Amino acid sequence: QYDRLSEGARESAQDYDWYRIIPQYIECYEDAVSHNRRSKKDIEVSIVITCHNLAAYIEEAVNSALQQDFSLPYEIIIVDDLSTDGSRDILKRIRKEHPNLKLIFNKKNLKAGPSRNEGIKKAKGKYIVCLDGDDTIEPNFLTELHKTIDSDRSIGIAYSGFKLFGADHGVLGAAKWDFERLKRGNFLPCCNMFRKVAWERCGGYKNINPSW
Repeated sequence: QYDRLSEGARESAQDYDWYRIIPQYIECYEDAVSHNRRSKKDIEVSIVITCHNLAAYIEEAVNSALQQDFSLPYEIIIVDDLSTDGSRDILKRIRKEHPNLKLIFNKKNLKAGPSRNEGIKKAKGKYIVCLDGDDTIEPNFLTELHKTIDSDRSIGIAYSGFKLFGADHGVLGAAKWDFERLKRGNFLPCCNMFRKVAWERCGGYKNINPSW
């Protein structure tokens, strides 16, 4: 029995060599330093809004982001994916009214996933929210999701239920987290809150359709 336990311990110890352990120590150290250096003026959340030919909806989407009751600093980045329907003129007007908004105009049509990546690359926030230009968020969206994700470093993403509007109506509650289900197909709303470091680790959004 003792020999079997010793052999098992030796096999387990092979998974804890310095080449695997050191990166974990570095990550913990950098995270701690980053946390201590953050000031009250640091951007906590970046909302990245993507738009392609959504002139009828984009202003409502931007206004919903502007009207958050969030108590910490947040920024709004809008990525126009080569719109041809007047969306760009609307966005330019909105920025004149709100100079802190950041606008990115794609030089070619990248589609949803890569457009989100372009905005996230410029984001200064610890957390990211991707909002489609024909969707809106409730005023307490940032507050409620941030309360959850910021409470536990092991949480990489926080999400809510959502309400349909337009041709379809109704409220869909948030599905229970199930990683095995997620591997088979997405069940999370496209608009959620995730850590920017998680986006970096997984290589960002892929250029697939649907782009989750």
